[in-house]
Amino acid sequence: MHKKFITLVIVFGLFLTTSLIYAQSSTNQTMTIITNGLNVRSGVGMDYPIMDVLLQNQTVAIIGHDTATGWWHVQLDDGRAGWVSGWHEYVRVDGEVPPLNPPRSQGGDELPLSSPRSQEGDEMIVFQTVSGGAIYAIEPSGYNFRHVTYGIDPALSHDGRSLAFTRWDGAEIGTVWVHDLATGTERLIASGMYEPKSPTWSPDGRYVIISFQQGGNREILHLCVTPGHRLPPRAYDIEFSNGKICYKVPAHTQWKLKKIDLVTGATQDLASAEYSFAPTWDSVNSWRVIFSADTGLQQLDVNQNQYWALTTDLRDHAPVMSPNGNYVAVTYRQHDYWEVYTINTENGNRNRLTKPPNLLLGEHYNSVSPAWSPDGSQIAFVTDRNGRWEIWLMNADGSNQHAMFSEKINSHILLDYHGMDERMLSWR
Repeated sequence: MHKKFITLVIVFGLFLTTSLIYAQSSTNQTMTIITNGLNVRSGVGMDYPIMDVLLQNQTVAIIGHDTATGWWHVQLDDGRAGWVSGWHEYVRVDGEVPPLNPPRSQGGDELPLSSPRSQEGDEMIVFQTVSGGAIYAIEPSGYNFRHVTYGIDPALSHDGRSLAFTRWDGAEIGTVWVHDLATGTERLIASGMYEPKSPTWSPDGRYVIISFQQGGNREILHLCVTPGHRLPPRAYDIEFSNGKICYKVPAHTQWKLKKIDLVTGATQDLASAEYSFAPTWDSVNSWRVIFSADTGLQQLDVNQNQYWALTTDLRDHAPVMSPNGNYVAVTYRQHDYWEVYTINTENGNRNRLTKPPNLLLGEHYNSVSPAWSPDGSQIAFVTDRNGRWEIWLMNADGSNQHAMFSEKINSHILLDYHGMDERMLSWR
């Protein structure tokens, strides 16, 4: 009886391992991640918790394979073992070419790095790698890193469910889009304008305001006038020919603001300065939008369609409103490099948050594109202080500055900033 029981146990065990084909990796098989990143879970399927993240081009050893779901059991560099989806668009397995269908579990399909929001109330950061390049999403914890789309200046809605961004096609004719983070669908909300940028959401999520190129001249002008006419201050290549003064005027484009109704599709040109960039909508005082101009920050009353100066420092760029409406964080041109400041929206008082390591020695680096945490207690920003652009984090008063993500993640996030009022980050 005892031998029969042992035999039954062995047979049952063989049945289980046949289902899992939990073949120990005698062939030394390895797996390479080919998507932007993949969650490692403690069991087969999305019902199991995430224990680590594998990033693109990372290779791990294979322990076994669950043929019922297509999931792979892998060994991490630190010796731990976990499970990953085996879909052929996510991984490449050495020695096994046939693609797998998308695996399924009780939790549904495994996405490259899980769903947009794993739990109600989870925070998310979206960022662009470069203006017009790839847009990714990641949780502040470093989990759920995934590719979303591509475009310019991504901006999360106040509820964190939608993403607005722009694209330029062909001769810089641009479009404005909204991406549903739950379904992945994208909707065109405006088109036929030059170089739209910097979308910002109304508090109720119905409207988006963008900056776009309108007015001025987009081409170099070749002009000739009779003597006695006053030449414009930017005239160059001036010469006298056939009794006239001929000269060139460089391209000189102007930037305005436009409001888009996401329900009706109607658009409205708003009162704007000659150069109106990077609008940011106050989530508390819904009448107020602050934008940067060549004369400093301006605040616009969208109800009255009038604007007036908030600051007079032309080095203030790309304002981002705090969640309580009391401050804007700006990218500030400090001599020949960039720093992050906050400005009180009531009295204009400013606080410098980032500083070079040694002012006396002239050492400096750049800190740009701030984004407030949902509770306003922290600010994420982009800096090149380690020799490459990285996402960093600090308290709202500038203290406790540190890299937001691990070196493992930062080494796979390649960012590029060009000082063109880019909005690299959005946090909800």
